[in-house]
Amino acid sequence: MSHVAVIGAGLTGAATAWRLAQRGERVTVLEQAMPANPQGSSHGSARIFRYAYPDPFYASLVAEARDHWDELSETAGVPLIRNVGSLDFGARRDPAQLAGILTSIGVDNDLLTAEEAATRWPGLHVDGPALWQPGAGVLDAESTVTAMIELARAGGATIRTGWTVTGLTTAPRPAATAGRATTSSAATTPDPTAATAVGPTTPGPTATSSAATGLTAATGLTAATGLAAGSGRCRSGPPTVRS
Repeated sequence: MSHVAVIGAGLTGAATAWRLAQRGERVTVLEQAMPANPQGSSHGSARIFRYAYPDPFYASLVAEARDHWDELSETAGVPLIRNVGSLDFGARRDPAQLAGILTSIGVDNDLLTAEEAATRWPGLHVDGPALWQPGAGVLDAESTVTAMIELARAGGATIRTGWTVTGLTTAPRPAATAGRATTSSAATTPDPTAATAVGPTTPGPTATSSAATGLTAATGLTAATGLAAGSGRCRSGPPTVRS
């Protein structure tokens, strides 16, 4: 059994903790405030869940992830996604291209003419093709974080709130257990592996990563893909998608 410190308890950190605890790993979550707090990026009850990305890679990740979202919702007993559907139209969205991508990965969609869209949604001005995705909807981010944290806790994870990690200390191998995460209160936690899942506006801890270190820094995205991407696939570099 490995021991992993998950730094940050937003969506990525919570997913990482849940899946690791589910696999029987020893997990400690270190969160500087509270899970899904308003200062982070994983709070609120209304976030978009959609499949229509112009890059097939990202569209396929969403398709794979949906089974895991459904698993989480069923396991936690909490509805997390409201399937209200999504409509894409306008030249910048290129509905025909998006429809081809969704069809190629087996996602239900309907490419409508402007007249068909106007009939179904008379309150919208649509002057070209429109793409309807019935499986898209609204995601409750805050409830999702809470559900995963509670499932991680039920699986044996330790959740420590009010812990601001200020650094990671590594140790030469084979003394891997000497790796430590240090907080602003000078408390430490021994963890051979750290999964960093801090938000984009948070000054994150740094760690030396080499064959000689006992504390291994890992990205929260890779560790969390049991929920976020199913197969654990990820791509380096910025995403080539439009909001």
